[in-house]
Amino acid sequence: MQNFINQCNSWFTMYEMSFQSDVQRVIFILSYISGKGKTGQWKQNYHRVHTDPMTRRFFPPSLVQFDADFQKAFGAVQEIQKARRQILKLEQDRKDIDDYITEFNNMAGKAQYDRYSPDGNAILVTLFEKGLPEHTTRYIIGMRPMPDNIDAWQEAASYYENTYRIFRKQDKGTPVKKKEWRSNTPRHSGSASTPQTTLKDPSAMDVDRLTAEERQDHITKGKCFNCHQPGHLSRNCPKKKKGTIRPRGKARKAEENSPEPEATIEEISDEETEYITANRAVTAIRTLKAKNPELLSQLLEETDFA
Repeated sequence: MQNFINQCNSWFTMYEMSFQSDVQRVIFILSYISGKGKTGQWKQNYHRVHTDPMTRRFFPPSLVQFDADFQKAFGAVQEIQKARRQILKLEQDRKDIDDYITEFNNMAGKAQYDRYSPDGNAILVTLFEKGLPEHTTRYIIGMRPMPDNIDAWQEAASYYENTYRIFRKQDKGTPVKKKEWRSNTPRHSGSASTPQTTLKDPSAMDVDRLTAEERQDHITKGKCFNCHQPGHLSRNCPKKKKGTIRPRGKARKAEENSPEPEATIEEISDEETEYITANRAVTAIRTLKAKNPELLSQLLEETDFA
């Protein structure tokens, strides 16, 4: 139907001198409406309504009135109502501003809003503004003079957002790709039940192959780092042979399994010495407190402990 109306209007423009009145235009349109089916029945009724019963002369209404009657009879009313519901929900969201304007204009055409009439223009401006982001609306409202029609609103929105996008790209610059952190822990294949390798204590000495838990146990209980027995330090170990260095890795494991293990010289750090000294001091204080509390009080009153 709309295609038919467009063709008629193009014909009127091409042969403007041949159509001097609305009567000529309406009669021309009616002559090209089919006389069959529903269109033929509507055509006959239209002639009957606008024909003088006395003179039998046909007096059609103005072209505007005829267009309204024609749209009412053959227009896709449901499609128009659907388009008007859709345009109420239309928003720019993440779309480019020019894509939003194109979609809005297409929907406005389906909804049959006249963008050049005062009422139609006011409705379209309201609907278009509703779908814009807040920062774009603030910019347009702050313009002087403020746009007063839908074409000016769309032009201002397109200019602002395209310019805004350009400046954002310039300010952002080339992003610097951050180096991803990767663990040095080796990956294990197979099932999730595969035991994980115990990480080495970073504070452990190379000559000490004990785990962190074993080291702490030795320090707390005052065990020797050579023979692993309590009561003395590794430097005073009776099983130690002077001048020999304890082997590492598999060699040490083989040594531990041998019936006559060779002694080793193992260094002890200042931290280990502090732990052992503190542990022994606490043990001595507790013993003195239990057996001779008076002597403990006397020692604590000495100037050295003040």
